[in-house]
Parts: sequence; structure tokens; C-alpha cells
Amino acid sequence: MTYRVNSLADAPDANPGDRKCERAVPGGTRTGAPDGLCTLRAAVMKSNASVWKDTVEVPGGLYQLTLPVAAGGGHLPITDGVKIQGAGAARTIIDGNHADIVLYVQNEDLELNHVPVQGGNSQAGGGIRLYAGSSEFTNLVIRQNNALTGGGGLYLANGALLKLRRSAIL
Repeated sequence: MTYRVNSLADAPDANPGDRKCERAVPGGTRTGAPDGLCTLRAAVMKSNASVWKDTVEVPGGLYQLTLPVAAGGGHLPITDGVKIQGAGAARTIIDGNHADIVLYVQNEDLELNHVPVQGGNSQAGGGIRLYAGSSEFTNLVIRQNNALTGGGGLYLANGALLKLRRSAIL
């Protein structure tokens, strides 16, 4: 299934199991908007809840992960195979707001295209942490991330495999 992000906000999905990407609003109610607001976090939650590899299309914009870790925010966990397709390295940016890892891939595959990842901060793997699985990054820039023990931009563990094409880690 393909989820199309249409909101720059950082909000979880109202009901991850219903296959409809729709952000939760304060109080846990749905948005009520006829077109629905699908955030990047909500789309990733939808993909994680499915049993097949989904695609998340992310249009141009700065997607800051501002939801506090204590409120279920922080990094975007990838627990099921997903393709995240951006609109171009100069147009679509995922920013961790220097609060946590930006993307944490847990035993699954991540295909990441045309999306810079920046502003991550963690013990290890500030930008992207690959914890097993096989991932592929194309036309990607990983920049301005920090880690205390290693892998400021990118950290691979537990036999994680990565194919990197036309990409840079700065």
C-alpha cells in the first residue's frame, strides 16, 4: 500500500491498525478533515502495522520530529519493511531536532530515496541506526548528526547490510 504524507506536523496515527493514515489530535480524537492529515510518523506507523512492504511518499518540506520521547515520539522506528520516497535531496528533509535517533530500523528492510536525514543525536547512530536487516539508500545525504560512542550519521549492528548509491555521509 502507498501512504502519501500531506502534513509537516509530527503526530502519531489515530488508529494504526485501520490502514487509513490519519493523525491523532489532542484528546485522541480523529482529525475529522475530509481529506485526512497524514503525517510522516503516522505513515510509518501504518507501514509498521502491515505485513507487507509499503511505500511512504513524502513531498517537499522540512519534517521535524518534535513529538517528545516521553509522549511516544523521538525517533521513527521501522519495524516492518518500508520504502520512503522523498521529492529530492534539496526538497524533502527529515530532521531529528537533536533529540533522538532519526530513523531506527529494527530487523527489517528500509529503502530510502531522495531524503536527507539530519539533526539526530544518540548514544550510537544519531542519524540512522540499522539493527539487522538489509537496507538500500539512494540519492541520500546524512548530515549534521551526533553520536557519543560512534556512528554519528550511520550505525550498523547485528549483521545489518546496506547498499548505498549516489549518497553521502557528512
